[in-house]
Amino acid sequence: RRARARKVLSLVVRHSLPIRPSISRMEAVMMQSPASPASQNLVANTEKRLACGTIAAYSAPRMPFSAIDLLIRPARITVYRDALGMTIAAQAMIVSLCKSADFLLGFMLGKLSDATRTRWGRRKPFIALCSPVFMICTLLLGSPGWFFSRPHSADGNSTVTTVSEACAALVDSSNRSSCVELKACIDAAVASSTLRPWNATDGNADGVAAAAPASLSAYFGVLYFLWYLSGWTSSLIPYDALGMELTSDYHERARLFGVKTAFQFMGYLLQIGVGLGVSLAFETDVLMQVRLQAVAYSALLGLCFALLLRSVAERPLRPPKHAPLPMVPAVRQLLANGPYRQYLVFKVPMTIASLLPANLIIDYIKYSMRIEDFNATYYVAFAIVLLCVFGAIPLLISAARRWGKKEVLATTCVVEALLFAVAFAIPPGAMADGPLYILCACVGFGMAASYVLPDALLADIIDYDELHTGLRSEGLYTVVESNLQQYAEIVGGVVPSLVAYFAGFQSLGGCSCGCGAKCDADYLRWSCPADVGYACTDGFGATLLYGEPDRAAPCTVQPEGVQWSFRVFFLAVPAACYLLAAIPAWKLPISSHSHRAIVAQLRAREAAEAAAARPAACSEAAEAVAGGAEAGGAVGEADSEAAAPPPYLATDPLTGRQVRLPGHRATDVFEAHFSSGERAFARRRNEPLPALRWLLRVRLGVWSAIVACLVALVAVLHVVGAELVFTTVVTLGCLGLAGVTLLVAWDAARLRATWGAAAVTWSAGAREGAMGRNKVESGDSIELDGSNVEPTRRWRDLASDTPVAGFGEFR
Repeated sequence: RRARARKVLSLVVRHSLPIRPSISRMEAVMMQSPASPASQNLVANTEKRLACGTIAAYSAPRMPFSAIDLLIRPARITVYRDALGMTIAAQAMIVSLCKSADFLLGFMLGKLSDATRTRWGRRKPFIALCSPVFMICTLLLGSPGWFFSRPHSADGNSTVTTVSEACAALVDSSNRSSCVELKACIDAAVASSTLRPWNATDGNADGVAAAAPASLSAYFGVLYFLWYLSGWTSSLIPYDALGMELTSDYHERARLFGVKTAFQFMGYLLQIGVGLGVSLAFETDVLMQVRLQAVAYSALLGLCFALLLRSVAERPLRPPKHAPLPMVPAVRQLLANGPYRQYLVFKVPMTIASLLPANLIIDYIKYSMRIEDFNATYYVAFAIVLLCVFGAIPLLISAARRWGKKEVLATTCVVEALLFAVAFAIPPGAMADGPLYILCACVGFGMAASYVLPDALLADIIDYDELHTGLRSEGLYTVVESNLQQYAEIVGGVVPSLVAYFAGFQSLGGCSCGCGAKCDADYLRWSCPADVGYACTDGFGATLLYGEPDRAAPCTVQPEGVQWSFRVFFLAVPAACYLLAAIPAWKLPISSHSHRAIVAQLRAREAAEAAAARPAACSEAAEAVAGGAEAGGAVGEADSEAAAPPPYLATDPLTGRQVRLPGHRATDVFEAHFSSGERAFARRRNEPLPALRWLLRVRLGVWSAIVACLVALVAVLHVVGAELVFTTVVTLGCLGLAGVTLLVAWDAARLRATWGAAAVTWSAGAREGAMGRNKVESGDSIELDGSNVEPTRRWRDLASDTPVAGFGEFR
């Protein structure tokens, strides 16, 4: 009976608990799918192949999102800066303020999304609530023409108030080359001083644009902040995190993100096609072009998000074994992830390299290449880029499967760096047509790689994070991604704008209209202080009635320093950034081989946890088989207790070391708020907790003093009236202010943690540890828990600086 009981119990335990092989076999097991049925059932929802309908429903919102992005990004230049007259410095200051404020809110949003639990999921509620606000902001941000128009000269004598109605009636929009009667009418109006001569040099003439009203800046600032907060932060962060949770398979993720990227570039292609169409229909009215597209893309976004909310089910999460970590320990744990830190090293320059050309291509075409009809060149160039992106996506996915994602990404970065460097060496005037379009074709391949591969690599890194922490934090990781985008946007939009401002940039070259900003009269191509473009119509290419017929439009003229600034930021800086990103991308430690091992270890641990949750069933089975003899029952009970397995320790495929999950006791979480140096500083004092509070109050005082100094400096500059210095300090100061404000919130949260019950318990243990250390240093033995122990070892157990985070400690 005893032998039979042992045999049956052994079979029950063998089929319900994972067998821990030797270390030599473990490496082979990690590279294969686990055979445990329990493990397969636990992860079946994430390892199966995603349905095409699910992939399409998830990826669809990326199309209108991309179209809106490609619409609003240049609209800041063509609508607000050129058509409505907002100064480049004012816009740079507003963008910096909005993004710095949104940067602080992004971290809270990601943490909140990770901690949310509803019957609809934890990502979809944010999408459902915030996407309608984003759509409204898009509509209003793209339709400022409903409320504002470009101001003319300060004296109010605009051309439209003095033009002869007879001359306006002679304009024939279908005839751009011959208009004898119109020229005779304009000659008469000029002779009678009704219209000013085409080459008038009076600085107070009507061609000088007046400053835009402050209400325009307020309108743009409020809507731009809400647009980013409701869309790119509150909707896109949960959306991206949802995608990372749909599957845990290495190649299936590459497929999912490949399709998502295809939809993203389909949105870009949609905007290019629609934008080209409306630009032909409303050639010189950029306000109408943007307004019509804003309405269409907002409606399309609503339909796509409705499809996602209806068709995509969130990944069912296991009930959390522990309460969610507070923000400070969660961020410290995230930064302790070594592969993620290396990922950031290449992601930051790559983000800057991909955003700078998109932000500055219009300025480069318009002011460096000096093309009046810049919209046509812009749309053709972007169409070539996007077509090449579509062709590159399947090639990249195939190459990533064959050679690995990081290898393909690093190679692409090197190629892109060389291409941008060659393009920088070519003069802008020689870039027209052929060279520009060849560059765009090559850039399309690089853009596809920068969008497809980093997201898939980040998902693998999050799996590695789960291996070490036992938690999935897609939302927090996605927050950092989103904020990287925002800071890159500051570098890509604000810094070049400030440099151009210092170099003497003037909107439209100082003209009041032209180059896409519609003039008040249909016979004006442009109206500038020293050049009035009287023509048969206001369309691009219409025959000029006076002066050199082939002269460059003065609304494209900028000082040489401005032209060089656009050229450097458009081509040279991306070349350097791509080169900087190539090395860390190549050295990223997670490959397809190691990722399969990471997933295998996660499955094995999940199976062990599921089996450990069924000890009662195993015990009942053993008692039923061994029942009868009292001794047999006793042996069966003893064997059952002896057969209880120890906690499963996964093996890190990157280091070969066993992974012990971090502690979740209250004192463990409290310790995770502080670095080992801070804890050591507190333990060296007789009262550790007051010492920690004193340290944090000193830090808070320093941060508060920095904030006060920045605010005082801005106030003084505003009172003094130093506009140039004021704008620069506010724009760049917002970056520092956002960082300091984040440090204030960080230390305030840590100070608040020192008033909890866990802090008191930790302080008592630290005092006991200090007493043990003093006795160790004096050579005395110590007695703890009623027993004499070896002093040094017991003190280390009490006052250990071993970090609770599974990665080790981020210092």
